[in-house]
Amino acid sequence: MSGGVPDTHYALNGDLNIAYQVIPGEVEGPARLLLSDPRFCIDLMWDDPLFARNLRRLSTAGRLITLDPHGCGSSDQPSEPFPSLQIWMDDIGAVLDATATDSATLIALGEMSRPALLFAAAHPERVDALVLINASPRSRRADDYPAGMPDARMDAERELYISSLGQGQITDWLAPSRASDPVFRRLSLKGERLSTRRGNLRAYLDAFLEGDVRSVLSSISAEVLLIHRVGNPHLRIDHARYLRDHLPRARLIELPGNDHLWHSGDVDGLFDEVV
Repeated sequence: MSGGVPDTHYALNGDLNIAYQVIPGEVEGPARLLLSDPRFCIDLMWDDPLFARNLRRLSTAGRLITLDPHGCGSSDQPSEPFPSLQIWMDDIGAVLDATATDSATLIALGEMSRPALLFAAAHPERVDALVLINASPRSRRADDYPAGMPDARMDAERELYISSLGQGQITDWLAPSRASDPVFRRLSLKGERLSTRRGNLRAYLDAFLEGDVRSVLSSISAEVLLIHRVGNPHLRIDHARYLRDHLPRARLIELPGNDHLWHSGDVDGLFDEVV
């Protein structure tokens, strides 16, 4: 680590380089692996003092590993369009292998909860528990999934994200509590631009927005802590309640607020529940 910020290393998922960092634990304890929010990659999140403080909090009880899913941040960009959530699930295993980690608690935000859930179903021996923040098993509404977004709204969200990347509207929408802070706003807009290459953006969003992991929920044996802000406009609280009702060992904590991003709103209060 240099200046208190961990160095970035790379693991191989096939021929793709997956960026990760390791924060040594203050004491010996079970490892945690945090899947970075694609809008706030691992080489950027240390620039936000509030987020950095809580990352260090997560390492107090044991080693903390963070990773950029491939196509995001410092990880390789794919040469082909994203085929499914499977490739992000494999990133988790590649980083666990590279860090000689037999098993870990997986922590994920929003749509990144889906590869975490897939990994827990496929590799139960490697998952001690899951902590899923503002999570959902799918995005689109269906007859058997009324929690999802109607087609028109989901299509509008996708086009808004593509057309306004790095301009501010996404920050206003997903991080309203900190959107007026000029320092955070600049950092957030930079994060959007670094999240993925514009040429891959539509395929990247499609992989997230069209993914559906409901079929694996009943097979997940690990304990799952769900934390969700009740006013989240991007992923409504009904998504978390669905997960609570369909995961065998899930507990849901409903927090006040309307921020989706975990480094906006009552950040310390949110991480109080994680730690």
